[in-house]
Amino acid sequence: MAYRVDLGCGRAKQFGMIGIDCLEDSDADLIVDVDREGIPLPDDSCEAIYSNHSMEHFSRTHFILCEIWRIGMQGAQVTIRVPFVQAQAQHDPAHARPFSEFWVRRCYWFRQHFADLRLEFEYDAELLEWARRAVPGANDDVLRALFWNVCDNMTVHCTVRKPVAPFKTTHAEVEAETWWRQL
Repeated sequence: MAYRVDLGCGRAKQFGMIGIDCLEDSDADLIVDVDREGIPLPDDSCEAIYSNHSMEHFSRTHFILCEIWRIGMQGAQVTIRVPFVQAQAQHDPAHARPFSEFWVRRCYWFRQHFADLRLEFEYDAELLEWARRAVPGANDDVLRALFWNVCDNMTVHCTVRKPVAPFKTTHAEVEAETWWRQL
């Protein structure tokens, strides 16, 4: 049986998923500090892993991503929603690290272990409209980079890739996948 996991579910566990959280007053089925102990599920046992506003609280992000990859079966759907680096919510003192699209687009390790990358951005409609008037003709990607608080959240959609893709070895291979070509 394949599992579906809500990592860091808090008090809003997704229906039909196994909730994992470190807080005892959460809706979690498993109470565990995954930042220290990992995810207590077998290798290749999950078909879906969902994380909504929890990754930014982990101090060991790379370890958590390794755990997500470990428990995910080939092709498992992964959804990670985080506050965008320039959003006001990102400056919460409980947040261990900021996130932008560059942590997935430029990280070779991530691209080797996860495939089918798709990013979604949630914008503050009022601020985005102001930014569009301030810089006519600029697309949302440019406005997101130029103005603080225009983008509130970022969602990363991807799939687990097993076996791991080989490293890019030549400059041409790396250049072909640079982040600015994906904007």
